[in-house]
Amino acid sequence: MPFFTPKCPVDADTKIWIEDSFLWFLEEFGEDAFRRSEMILPSNKAFPERIFADDRTVNEFLKTICEFMDLDYKTVTVKVFAFTGHDNFYPLATPDLIGSKACGLYYFYGKKHQIAIDQAIFASPAKLVAIIAHVLAHAKLQSVTDPEEKHDAEELLTDLATVFFGMGVFTANAVYGFNQFASAQYQGWRAEKEGYIEEESVGYALALFAYMKGDTKPVWAKYLETNPKHYFKQGLKYLLKTGDTKVQPVGD
Repeated sequence: MPFFTPKCPVDADTKIWIEDSFLWFLEEFGEDAFRRSEMILPSNKAFPERIFADDRTVNEFLKTICEFMDLDYKTVTVKVFAFTGHDNFYPLATPDLIGSKACGLYYFYGKKHQIAIDQAIFASPAKLVAIIAHVLAHAKLQSVTDPEEKHDAEELLTDLATVFFGMGVFTANAVYGFNQFASAQYQGWRAEKEGYIEEESVGYALALFAYMKGDTKPVWAKYLETNPKHYFKQGLKYLLKTGDTKVQPVGD
């Protein structure tokens, strides 16, 4: 019986784009930046568990994530706002995404990285971390690209950058959320897309991260939600079995 060859979780074009993006990260930020990065876990060690976050928590998380992503905390300013507009829930939105509920915004002004966070997300600390990581990834990319240049896949590239800098577990788990709802007639759960990147893509990106680290059984995989964990495992099996990738392990 022939051995079963694992299938890549993403299509050929997406696979090439993700790998080219990682190669670009290596070129722009250097291999040492990747060697220093480690996958951050949603544990008490990194982020003390809180039932409900507050303004102080935002700054604590911001400072911690800046350290993880090698950003100077003093160059970042965070503001909290209360969203009162549309009901669409799209927390990793950009300011020009009209008609969406922008729970995390980034812009560069006055030689500082400006971040705005909707206080409604305080009830979900893990999502709060994912949002902060995403907007800080904007800051990382802003340092190596022309801020006036418009990138067609800028938000997707930003999500990939969170994986490259070790915040991928939070990004993966924030891609889809399930919120409880109720009315006079019924109650239940609804799924809402919360990121830009697809679960298959973030799963393959996480697999590339592990492959580049030479980690065939990463302990952080147990923290992934069911769907991204499935695509991560599929992607890592594919990489280990076939070696079919432009990206190679980064040695010590």
